[in-house]
Amino acid sequence: MIIKNSSLITFFIFVSAILGNSFYSMAQPVVKPVIVKYETKKVSLINNSFYAVSKKEYKTPNQLKTLKWHLLDTTLQDGEFADTVRQFWLNFNTISALEKDTTLILKLGNKNEESLLYELKQNQLVLVGRTGFGSRISDLSVKGDYWRLNVPVKKQSVQQFYLLINKYQYNVAHQYPYLETFDTAYQEKVEELISARLVLGT
Repeated sequence: MIIKNSSLITFFIFVSAILGNSFYSMAQPVVKPVIVKYETKKVSLINNSFYAVSKKEYKTPNQLKTLKWHLLDTTLQDGEFADTVRQFWLNFNTISALEKDTTLILKLGNKNEESLLYELKQNQLVLVGRTGFGSRISDLSVKGDYWRLNVPVKKQSVQQFYLLINKYQYNVAHQYPYLETFDTAYQEKVEELISARLVLGT
């Protein structure tokens, strides 16, 4: 990505410093943030997020500090999300190069009981979205969709997100979620509906 505007360069240096300091205080290694720009269509969270297994209903940043965080990458082993693991967190960050607020879609890679998306604001976890097959229809972040969450992205700012995933027992598939724009998500949704109709023979 080439940034020609000097004010944007200054901005990215500033937010990178904030991001590094924030992660130091959270006792986590610094992960490469997802840069949201006009060309962004679909970005995998592999190598752009951390995960931590949790056995308790942690709800505060101080509690999250006690977890052991690992880079989410393709070396993840099956045992990491064995049957006994029913809950884990993902942490990712965004840096927006946009000149106006927008909303991205977080597409989950698995069928889960419930997934809750929090944004870290003033050292508090603020719920910004929810989805999952155990959720009420009225609670879904994206209407009628059990796989996707809305992710609010503020213009020219850095944001930290934590995704709490409550998974079903025997659900051991890896989680490789990604961020995408609405038009990309819409096209995928259309393809999913077409595939479902072909499978059902309708």
